[in-house]
Amino acid sequence: MNLQKVLAENMVRFGTKNLTATQKKKLLKEQLDRLNLAALVATDEIKSFIDIDNDAGKDHYNIIFQFLKDNGVIFSITQSDAAYIIVYHGTYPRQHDRTIYGGKYETDGKFNLTDRVKLMDSPEDTTKVYTQGNVFPDRFENPKDRNGQSDYFDLIKYCNNHALLDLIEGSENSRNGVSLLVSPKTGMAYFSPADNAVTTLYGTIDFTVAKSNQVVNTTVFTIPAVGKAIEKLFPGSIFATNEITLADSTELDKAIAELTTLSQDKTIKITGITIQSGASGDRSVGGKSGYPKESDVAAGTYTLTPSFKPYRPKTPTESGNARLAYGRAKTIQSKLGTLAPITIDYHIANGGDAAQYAKIIANIEKTDSPATTLTKQDLENILLQKKQVTDLSSTKNVKRFTRKNG
Repeated sequence: MNLQKVLAENMVRFGTKNLTATQKKKLLKEQLDRLNLAALVATDEIKSFIDIDNDAGKDHYNIIFQFLKDNGVIFSITQSDAAYIIVYHGTYPRQHDRTIYGGKYETDGKFNLTDRVKLMDSPEDTTKVYTQGNVFPDRFENPKDRNGQSDYFDLIKYCNNHALLDLIEGSENSRNGVSLLVSPKTGMAYFSPADNAVTTLYGTIDFTVAKSNQVVNTTVFTIPAVGKAIEKLFPGSIFATNEITLADSTELDKAIAELTTLSQDKTIKITGITIQSGASGDRSVGGKSGYPKESDVAAGTYTLTPSFKPYRPKTPTESGNARLAYGRAKTIQSKLGTLAPITIDYHIANGGDAAQYAKIIANIEKTDSPATTLTKQDLENILLQKKQVTDLSSTKNVKRFTRKNG
């Protein structure tokens, strides 16, 4: 059995299921021996051949070496030694005939940037990349582990080391390294043998660091001096004139969004919501104020201030104002949905614009101490708490360089 071929077919392709335990142990040792790159260091013979015996080879070495430096293509050996290996074992033919080269190394054999591989942070450690197995410069451990974590630089060293190894082996079935791929569904990085017509190298990791900062939650609610209730007052202008439909739902939508966020906080509970819906008794609708006795209007019985003594209609068919009070409350209720049990307080009172309004009153309690009356400070801490913004994820893009062989 050709152990190197089995290594290529199994270790890099995520598993060793075709091997016996003895073969696996032997292959692991061979992988460690091969990928530590001790054998890949360019020999003096190679260096002298390129530097002294061939001007074209030396020129090509300078091009490759500069490319590695400029683009951060790193290996487990120096970029200088890697450049010698790439030139001698890669595009540089072994013959001593200089005349066949001319100056073509200025253009031929260059590595071109083909794309960028976007790597995903590991959920457990955001300084590492999420990989299938754990990748190191000289080995790939637990290749079927879908919760692997690998260092970004170890990852590209592993890929680039493989490319050098394939060049040195020079076999017809050489894979010219491994391709680094990312699952579009999970964001997990994994490997696949590179196209045998292309040598692939990786370098220059572009980091966009995740930003984390504290912001203060804003609130549209009013916090009372004491109690468990928070309030939001809406002017009658949020409704169309003499209609129960909304003309402008901006503030209402903000309030509902805030209540929705509060309802998702497990430390608190919204025990109930009251909707107050008022109509203006001194602005008749259909020629009627909506009060049962016109004399009560003159006597000032139904007022908003100084004491809250409105008239509460029994049905929405009593008057035009009763229809508005009922209908507008129902409109708000339909927007609130099932956030909490809802009670509605319909009323008609004198006051013009001030009487034509709607209000949401939400009762809040602490989950662990429901009997405790919340203070103004307690409610402020709930509504105006600081939150840490961490949803701005970092990105790491690894540049992929390829060069056609042959």
